Amino acid sequence: MRSLRVAALGLGVAGFGPSAAAAGSGIEPRTFAPVAAQDSAPQEAVPDREVLRGVVRDRSGHAVVGADVEAWLRPQDHLHPLGSPVVFGSGDSMLDRVRATTDDRGGFRLEVLRGHAYSVAASWRDETGTRSVTRVHDEATAGERLRLLEVDPPPTVRMRVESIPIAFRHEPMRLTVYLDGKNPLPVFDTELDLETHVGKDITVAIPYDTESGDFVAVLSHVRGVLQSGAASLRASSPYVRQRRVSTIEANVRVVDGDGSPLDGVTLETFGVRNAGAWFAGKTDGHGRASLVFPVSSDSSWLLRARKPGYVEASFYRIDRAYYGSDHIGGTLPSVIELKLRPTLGPWRLRGFDGKCVVGASVVLGRHPRGHAANRALFHGTIVDFATSDVDGSLGLDHLGTQFQMDPLRILLPPSAMSPLEVRLGEYPMPGADLRIAAPQDRIVDLSRLHLLKLHIVLPDGRPARGAECHRLSDRENTPGAVGLGNDGSAESVNRADLRGRVAVLSNARDSYYVIQRGEGWAATPTCAEIIERSQRGEPFEVRLEPFARRAFRILDASGKPVSGVRSRIMGTTVRAVMGNDRRFANTLNRQGLAGSSDDQGRISLWWIDDPYVEYQLEFALGRRRVRVNLEHVPPGKSSASDVVDVELR
Repeated sequence: MRSLRVAALGLGVAGFGPSAAAAGSGIEPRTFAPVAAQDSAPQEAVPDREVLRGVVRDRSGHAVVGADVEAWLRPQDHLHPLGSPVVFGSGDSMLDRVRATTDDRGGFRLEVLRGHAYSVAASWRDETGTRSVTRVHDEATAGERLRLLEVDPPPTVRMRVESIPIAFRHEPMRLTVYLDGKNPLPVFDTELDLETHVGKDITVAIPYDTESGDFVAVLSHVRGVLQSGAASLRASSPYVRQRRVSTIEANVRVVDGDGSPLDGVTLETFGVRNAGAWFAGKTDGHGRASLVFPVSSDSSWLLRARKPGYVEASFYRIDRAYYGSDHIGGTLPSVIELKLRPTLGPWRLRGFDGKCVVGASVVLGRHPRGHAANRALFHGTIVDFATSDVDGSLGLDHLGTQFQMDPLRILLPPSAMSPLEVRLGEYPMPGADLRIAAPQDRIVDLSRLHLLKLHIVLPDGRPARGAECHRLSDRENTPGAVGLGNDGSAESVNRADLRGRVAVLSNARDSYYVIQRGEGWAATPTCAEIIERSQRGEPFEVRLEPFARRAFRILDASGKPVSGVRSRIMGTTVRAVMGNDRRFANTLNRQGLAGSSDDQGRISLWWIDDPYVEYQLEFALGRRRVRVNLEHVPPGKSSASDVVDVELR
C-alpha cells in the first residue's frame, strides 16, 4: 500500500454545543502569511444561507412529486443538556430546521446555513394514504445535489419505564426518543404519568430509517438525565427497557485555597453508560450541601464543583473505589471535601481577521483524568457549553489544564466567515464547524490558519464531485500552531463542489487524505507546498488513485442469487505497525466493504488494499451467514474482473 498520510476529521463537523474553543499561537509568519495578513480589502457580509438541492425518487427510479423534504441541524448530545442554549426535552427544539416540497420533477431546494452539515430526509403518501420514506442523508451541505431514494419504512418501536425513584417523583419527568445520527432528531416527547406510562409498554412511530438504524430513549428530569437506552431498528422487535434507577446520597463541603467555605458552588454529577448529566445542587453559606443523585448500572460516577472565578474540582467513583484530590478509599466518605483554586484566566475566541468573535457556540467534551496514584480513568464524558460574548470571552474560566488532548468544537456564526470571502473567488466556503485542540494560552486565534484551495479530480480526469478532505495535523513539529482536530474519522469533513473544488483551513505542516467513496483516494504533500501555490493564486490539483474493487455474487444451495445479503468486516489481521495511516484506512474500509446484494445477488465492494492487512468478510441474511477471506488485488491492478461466487448456508 502506498504510504498513507491519514487525514483527520477536518472542518464541517456536524457537532454542536457551546463549550470551550481552542487554538494556539500561529504559524511562523516569516514563511507564510496566514489568513488575517492577506486580507487587506474591505469585507462584504457573507450570506447566512445557501441552497442545498436534490431529487427524491421511488424504488422504480421515478421522480416523486409533492414529497415533503426536511433538513435539520441539531448536533446536540442528548445526555448532556446542562447549559445548552438548545432547549432540552421539548421534542421539536433544534438549532435549525427547514422544509420544502418536491416539484413536478421530484426536485427540491432548501436554504441552509452556510458551512454547516445537515441531515436530510423525505416522506410522502400515495393515493391510498400509505406512507413512504427515504433514508436519512447525513452530512449534507450547501452546494450539494442529493439523491434521496425510497427505502422500507422503519418499524414501530416499543419502550418501557419500569419505575421512577421516589426522590424525583414530585417534579415532572419526560421521555424523549431520538432518531440517532449526526443530528439527533427528536421524534417523540411526552411528560410521564405514573399511572398511564410507568410499568407499561409505550409505542412510538419512527419517521425515517438511518444508516446506523439506531434510536435512543432518554428519561429526563428538570435537573438532567436519569437514564437512557438505545436499540436498533434492524432488530426483529425494536425494544428499549428503562431499568430501575439507583440513587446516591452524599454530603459535600467546598472550600477555597485558604480553607474558607464557598457558597453558591454549582454541583453536577456525570454518569457512564446509560446515565447522563445531572444538576445535583449548590452549596450554602457554610460551603455545604446534601445531595441525592441518580447513578448508572455499574455505579461509576463523577461529582464536579464549579464556581465563576475558580478552577473546577472533582470527586470520582471508579471500579468500586473513590478518588478525590486528597482521598483514595474503598468507601464513600461521610463528607466529600473539595477545594477550588483561583481561575487561570478567561478563554477568548478571535476570528480570521484577528478580532473578537461574537455569538460562536462552543462545546468541550472530555474524559477527566482520574487520581494520579493509579491513573484511574473515568469512562464517562463531561460536556461544557459556552457562547462567545462581545469580548470573545467564552466564560469557561472553571476549566483547568488537564484536558489538553481533548478537541473543542466551535460552531461559527456566518458573520465570522466574512474575512474569507474576498479570497475564495468561486470556491465554496470552508466548513464553519471546527475541531480544535485545546491551547495552553486559552486564546483561540483563527487568523493563524491558512486558507487553501484544492482542485480534486478522479483517476480518469473528471471532477471529483463531493470528494472529502480529511486532515492530518502535525502539531508536534509546528510549535505554537493552532491545533486543528485529528480524530482519524472518515466522516464530517469538507467536500468538493460539482467542479471538484474545495477550500480548507489548515496549518503549514498539515497534510490531507482525500477520498471519493467508491472511486479513489490520494494523500497530499504537507500544506506548506500547497500554500506556496495558493499564494500565487493557483489551486493545488489532487488526482485520486483508484480503490481496490471486487464483486461478489451470493447464491443459495441451489445456485440461485440471493438479494438483501449484507456484508461487513468480521476480522482484521495487521502484520505491521498500526499507525494513524492504517487506522484511518481501516475506518474507511469498514464502509467500503459494507454493502447489500441486489436482485442478482451481486455486491460490489471497494477498499484501500494494504499487503500487511488481512480482512475476513461476513455475508449474512437473518441466521444464514458465511465468512470468507478477502484476497489482495494483484500488483498493478485496482480491481479484479472476475466475480467471486459465495454460497450462503
